[in-house]
Amino acid sequence: MNSVEKLCKILHERSAGFSGNFYVPQRWNCAGFPDYTVSEKRPGEISVNPYDFFSWNIEKSILGAAPVRDEAAGGQEPPLTQNILYAMLPRFFSAWPHGENGEIKSGTFLKCLALLPLVKKFRTDILYLLPVFKHSGRYKKGSLGSPYSIRDFYSLDEGLHDPLLGDTDVEFEFKAFVEACHMLGIRVMLDFAFRTAARDNELVYSHPDWFYWIKAEKEKDFRPPVIETSQKDIRLDGNTLKNLYQTARATGYLEYFSPSPDQIDPEKWKKISAAHERGEDAFAEIVNQFGVTTAPGFSDIINDRQPPWTDVTYLRFYFDSCAPAQAFLEPGQPPYIMQDGASLNVYRGKAPNRELWDYIANVIPFYEQKFGIDGARIDMAHALPAELCGRIIANSRRVNPKFILWSEELNPAKSGQASRSGFDFISGFTYMDYKNFQKDSFNRNILKNSLLPSAVPVTAALETPDTPRAALLYPDRRFLKMLTVLNCFMPNSLPILHNGQELLEIQPVNLGLDNSERGKYVLPKTDPMYAKLALFDPCCLHWLQDCGGIDTVLCDALSLRKRFSRLIGDPSKFILQPSLLGSRKFTLLCYKDWEECLFVLANRSVKKQSPVLGKILPAEAARGNPEAEILYHPGGLCSHRCRTDEPFPLSPGETVIGRIDCLGNPSNLKNKEEHGNGSN
Repeated sequence: MNSVEKLCKILHERSAGFSGNFYVPQRWNCAGFPDYTVSEKRPGEISVNPYDFFSWNIEKSILGAAPVRDEAAGGQEPPLTQNILYAMLPRFFSAWPHGENGEIKSGTFLKCLALLPLVKKFRTDILYLLPVFKHSGRYKKGSLGSPYSIRDFYSLDEGLHDPLLGDTDVEFEFKAFVEACHMLGIRVMLDFAFRTAARDNELVYSHPDWFYWIKAEKEKDFRPPVIETSQKDIRLDGNTLKNLYQTARATGYLEYFSPSPDQIDPEKWKKISAAHERGEDAFAEIVNQFGVTTAPGFSDIINDRQPPWTDVTYLRFYFDSCAPAQAFLEPGQPPYIMQDGASLNVYRGKAPNRELWDYIANVIPFYEQKFGIDGARIDMAHALPAELCGRIIANSRRVNPKFILWSEELNPAKSGQASRSGFDFISGFTYMDYKNFQKDSFNRNILKNSLLPSAVPVTAALETPDTPRAALLYPDRRFLKMLTVLNCFMPNSLPILHNGQELLEIQPVNLGLDNSERGKYVLPKTDPMYAKLALFDPCCLHWLQDCGGIDTVLCDALSLRKRFSRLIGDPSKFILQPSLLGSRKFTLLCYKDWEECLFVLANRSVKKQSPVLGKILPAEAARGNPEAEILYHPGGLCSHRCRTDEPFPLSPGETVIGRIDCLGNPSNLKNKEEHGNGSN
């Protein structure tokens, strides 16, 4: 009996003891559970016995699903660009006010498992989970705290345990979740943040010298030094480093720092460690008895407008400072952190903290071996020492040679380094490219400057957990749907869907990129989620709202992407149309092999356009065949033919997807005989 079957057995055993009402959104009933009631007071919801409801969903949609065939078994691994990602914050994705009092109950691994069919309907291949580790409640932002404020890298968040399962442990529930994903052909990727940790991370008690400490009285004034001669963000180099240290000395910033508490009073520290072992709140005693606390984190960019990250602190990967900084330090300077110490890919010391390196390098293999995860996104990987990053990657691949690794790198110009380091794909910044979709530079920027030159695939994203929501940025639904379709067919990319995007969510999860405090207040004040951010507060998705058909658009577009994955997954089959790179009207994405040509044409202008397909398509695409089969137009999936030499009307924001049979061209038939049919 596998873990998923054991989980269902527990649900059946506990079912008879339930009484009362347990409400879930009607949309959650993805397997047609029949035994529910409805209430006029809660439209759009159903009341169920949760044990029966979740076991039914799991048995019908997961255990009862056809086994997924491993297409790579015994053969070549399909290109990563054939994959579709779904980003999920588990405690948010399946959260809901199940009871009568309206209190939001956190999402859990059980509920997320039962709702996997809602994720799979978008043809998801990789499920990316934001951090699911034990996080801190001290110095927390919001009422829950950030999942990136990791208190123990080797423990799961107990908040993801479901009370319905009684005294089962969260590790069992996560293992069942991963197994269920695999049954549906979904690989599981976790988000790991290694450069920072919770300010009261468990390592504080065994290795206080692995952290940077400041005088507690200085905490309220703590800010990284800025260079006031410039109002712009500044990246470190030889000149700015000198200015940075001169500013730090002039402002007394370096005087904020203190030796670690075990060095201040070793005997007193032994008592603190003993109190921690007894389960007492020992960190409060560190602050009270030693007058020190761990230093808040901050951006590695000088003059960054972000305030300090008050819930996390930097780990001390080197016991010394980088060589250029040594000249600016007074004898006896306590360990400190500045922007150079936050950029260890460039500013490395000569005394690496090898024991910490070993600890971090073994985290991912632990989750591979214990739970069977398939991939990892490494937050701030670009800021880690290259040697350490290499060890993390090597250790991960030693367990599973096919383990998938995602670098947070935003700049495609640095994709070569990510590739050489062993990463499979990077984040990129297509989100920002899409914001300029009505400019004549759009095609050139997203295709020629962003996606095609990248040495590894890039995520294609209209929104991310750190950015404003797409539904807020593009209130004209015509253009939102157009960009949604285009995003599914971009070359050298993996399209990623962020939980809630399919529901037209407008409330951001976080304000990390391209946002301000005003971004919290986009919902009506009457909305229970008003001014809340899911990364820090109890929140749930707006499952009851009208999603305007965006979910259907996603399903249609992604199903076509899957159908033509052998073309779209191979960047060499993409035909760039130079004449359209500066177009303010159209975006054309065209793929071709010897068998057929697939094209996606979108009207980005505010006026109706009637292009002649034969003129706008690359010459080699339609050669020898005057007909195209239209597979998708604004009405959805379809199948009808049109002539490529006649005008095709496109209203503002409309997109057409079509294919042209190329086998009628004698030269294509000759190529097919010589090289095969072009299928992967």
